[in-house]
Amino acid sequence: MPEPAGWPFEQGAPRISGTGRYAWGAYYWTDFVYDANGGLGIDPPADHYGSPTGGGFRYPADPAMAGNGADIFRVAIGQSAGASWWRVDWQTLADAGTPVAAFGLDFADGGLDNNASWPAVPRLRAAGVDAVLILAAQGYRLLNAAGELIAQGEVSVDLASQSFVAELPQNLLSTDGVWTVFLAAGLNDGSGGFRDEMASFAGLPSEPPVFNVAFRDYADESVEKNFWMDMGQAQALSAGDISPFSARIDWARMQPEAAEPTPHLTGYINRWYVSSVDPQAVYGRRGIDRDMALANGHPVYLDKVQPYGLYVPAGLDPLVPAPLTLMLHSGSQMHNQYGATTPNFIARVCEERGALCLTTLGRGPSGDFEGDAELDLWEAWKDVARHYRLDPERTHSSGYSMGGNSTLRLLMKYPDVLAGGIVLAGGDDRVIDLALLPNLRWHGYYHAQGSFDQMVPFPEARAIADELKALGYQYVLDHFLLEDHVAWALKDMLYPAFDDAARWLIEDAPPARKRNPGLINFNWAPGDVRPDLGVGPLGPWWLGDLQAADERRIASISAHSGARPEAAILDLEFTTTPLTEPTPHLQERQRWVLGPAPEPADELRLSLNNVLALSIDLHGAGLGDAEFLRLHISSDSPGRLLLRNSGRFAGQEVFFTASEGQTFELGR
Repeated sequence: MPEPAGWPFEQGAPRISGTGRYAWGAYYWTDFVYDANGGLGIDPPADHYGSPTGGGFRYPADPAMAGNGADIFRVAIGQSAGASWWRVDWQTLADAGTPVAAFGLDFADGGLDNNASWPAVPRLRAAGVDAVLILAAQGYRLLNAAGELIAQGEVSVDLASQSFVAELPQNLLSTDGVWTVFLAAGLNDGSGGFRDEMASFAGLPSEPPVFNVAFRDYADESVEKNFWMDMGQAQALSAGDISPFSARIDWARMQPEAAEPTPHLTGYINRWYVSSVDPQAVYGRRGIDRDMALANGHPVYLDKVQPYGLYVPAGLDPLVPAPLTLMLHSGSQMHNQYGATTPNFIARVCEERGALCLTTLGRGPSGDFEGDAELDLWEAWKDVARHYRLDPERTHSSGYSMGGNSTLRLLMKYPDVLAGGIVLAGGDDRVIDLALLPNLRWHGYYHAQGSFDQMVPFPEARAIADELKALGYQYVLDHFLLEDHVAWALKDMLYPAFDDAARWLIEDAPPARKRNPGLINFNWAPGDVRPDLGVGPLGPWWLGDLQAADERRIASISAHSGARPEAAILDLEFTTTPLTEPTPHLQERQRWVLGPAPEPADELRLSLNNVLALSIDLHGAGLGDAEFLRLHISSDSPGRLLLRNSGRFAGQEVFFTASEGQTFELGR
């Protein structure tokens, strides 16, 4: 994000929502994102039925609101010679005239008591406030506790950084000692005040017209059953008293040459990153869009700043690379789903294993982690890797319902990235193509499904297991005899409903991803490749630069490197075991019984279907030092093979025809 014009300090805002620090002459706070939902209201928005907001306020149907017009993103308070500085960054700023912010300032004994409303903010209270500083596009106003105007001046509005900045001379507001500061945000009434239309906001007439309050931390907003980290805020606003939400501003700690460490928190937290997607350029809008047809009526979150949920285990050693587990949310859900609903699953999968666990918003509840929703996953993952030491060999994915579907698709599209996956009540044949299942040869795969699943019927899980069984792959299927779709996920708050899945990940799953196998089976759908977003399957392991001959059909490759011989599969061990805990289920399991590997040979065998072009990294295939190379290629269409990463054969092209089998001998 660009820095606002006129802000005289370096940036220092933490990347963890609900935290603050002193840095470079200012105090910075990062608020929770998409939490500007006001008080409890009378009728919570229907589009949050799966992940309900604590607050029930609605924004007026005005494009200027962008569905999120009063959402505080970052706050900064600084001092320089002769002035104090006050800054609010907005998560969504489609129109500078939409939001208004009010700082409540407690800098002396006395002030407003807990029964008196702030001046200029109807029905809002916080004990001890001596003055209120209003920031709006029209300018700032400094009012004393009696509501008398002390001073007014300009506010610098920077649409690029989505910031309001005000500079107050010291003779107007002298800064010393330790202050208590509050911050509330609402909608601009057109003259720089708070718009007070509670009926149109779907709020109660007793509630203040405030959509968002800053300075709430994880003690104020516990994640359990708190999807948008706004439940504490909603309850306080309904009572009209935000006294618990404040920052202690020690002006002496604002040293221009010093920065305190960024906060380090463990447990479930929210972080944010800046996406490569410019919402105005890509979507033609920003904010929360609740009318996009592609979202099936669910909201889409279009802003450049995107949040994600991250579980950080208590014993995490910052010097030791940690495993990462993706926890992809289900439809109607968001980035705090598992923190809000599955504490037992998180305790085992994340805390017990010492794993970081990542859940992204995916730009909305129904993006299927495809397109820009998939890009959100990769960008958030990259952000985690910037701030924590990850072990890229130990990444697994998991997910419930839509998240299970997406976990399976990730395994199929990127088999070289993940060690294995957990699919819970997923495998919907409307979005899963069984023709891509051969890609799972080297994965660990666990699937749990209930007999009474209303949304993803059990026969769909059965079809996936049957195909894996026929392919001779390793898998586990838990068939829960009494479980449905929705209630099953909520049971984890009462007992470890997903205990078998967690146990599989801890005890049975491959501990690390497969590195450069000697045999690669890879099928791909050309439409999954999105060059505009930089996502999609371009080739796993030592295969790359894949192009299909017909973009309308699935393409497939079977590639075998004799230089990396794999152990022979002597037998398939298949078992079915009845179990009673946590509820009755049948556990079906197929395992390999392995024998010795054959002797290595300097040869490659390729079987291609609908493949126009590909490349092979000979070093990855174990043939980087080969003096002689024999290629056997069968293909249903002509194409081109490029050899890479080898001293002798690097850059060499092999053109093949449609043939049952061609042999090329290189190096003779």
